[in-house]
Amino acid sequence: MNYAELNKIIEEINEVLDGRRGFVSLTKARASKVGIKHDLLLACARVHSELETGTQGKIGWNAWKKAI
Repeated sequence: MNYAELNKIIEEINEVLDGRRGFVSLTKARASKVGIKHDLLLACARVHSELETGTQGKIGWNAWKKAI
């Protein structure tokens, strides 16, 4: 497991939650760098961080803060 990449993803998710960032990229390539399945990465962003996930054009899978 690549803990440096995992910490980077967690840091980016925290930035989204704090409003300092618009979205975080959760591509299949990033999931494989960490060493987990892509579905698990998306589920963690949805459940733990309460972010919405989905595809966005050619960019790939992203997570963003839910609109209130």
